[in-house]
Amino acid sequence: MVEDSLERAHSLARGGDLPGAAHVLERYLQATPEDALAHFQFAHLLLELGDTTAAVQRFQRALELAPDMAMVHNDLGTALEGLGREEEATAAYRRGAEAAPSFPPAQYNLARMLCRRSQWQEAVALLRAALEQAPDFRAARLQLGQALAGLGQGDAAHACFDDLLRADGNDLEARRAMADLHMGRCRFADAAQQLEHCLVLAPGDAHATLALGACRQELGRMDEALTLYRDLLRREPSRYYDVVKKMTSASKGCFWVKSKSPWRPGSSPVRKLDQAGKVMAGTVESSGACPPSAIHADRLGRRPASASGRITSKLAPSRPITSARRLARGARRPASGAGRVTPGSRRWRR
Repeated sequence: MVEDSLERAHSLARGGDLPGAAHVLERYLQATPEDALAHFQFAHLLLELGDTTAAVQRFQRALELAPDMAMVHNDLGTALEGLGREEEATAAYRRGAEAAPSFPPAQYNLARMLCRRSQWQEAVALLRAALEQAPDFRAARLQLGQALAGLGQGDAAHACFDDLLRADGNDLEARRAMADLHMGRCRFADAAQQLEHCLVLAPGDAHATLALGACRQELGRMDEALTLYRDLLRREPSRYYDVVKKMTSASKGCFWVKSKSPWRPGSSPVRKLDQAGKVMAGTVESSGACPPSAIHADRLGRRPASASGRITSKLAPSRPITSARRLARGARRPASGAGRVTPGSRRWRR
């Protein structure tokens, strides 16, 4: 009778009746309260139903019964992160990674949280361990490239992004990350090329449009930059502050470009343009190295990711991977877009 109730819950969930499945599963747990896996499955149902707080309680109950289940620690972390409880989420991911060192989702999720704190070294180690277990784990490779860039290892980061683009030339996030890397190294022509690809793939991408405008300013292509900003403002009036900041700057000629002169400690790495768009000292060059201070966060509409002042683009934040979305999917890419991976749907509806 009890097993029939559990099977009935699965059947209802597969048929799309999640409230009915939750009701049946709750009755099942009243009869068998020591079933850790049932608590875990019930937690995913509650997440599907939007009751994250109750899901956290069910995950915690499952861990009381089975404290070494790495997937439960990991998915508890995703639920806590969804509630904005990042410290607790980080601790849950860490417990999951420690409980099963060969469980890539927990390693990846912990690395994401560490990257937010600029703890690049540990994040890189975790991501490399995850990729040893699952070489086709795309999200981990992308995050590894961003962590290596945070460490200042630009060539290694470039190699990560190149690997992703060889596998899928339409990988929008990899192109954004590559553009960000080029901008941080003052390679504005290369960054502009990546951003142009981004806009082919996602024509309405406001952040790519703003970044491309900044690159064109750096390259002295003022009219093209202004056209981008004006077009974006017509499409998205809510971008008024970001766009008008740049348009005002360009119309006054008060923005910065990299000088052809090599940078030396104590020297000025940038030159100011006059209203005609001419460089007041030196000429514009699109490649070569320059110090991070040569790029101003306010000018690019960006924010530095670390104390070193490295500029990072306003990409969509990386999202957690739940155990319900297994890496056995091979080269399939994790979910992207506005939402995180929904942990319960695939587990219940397979």
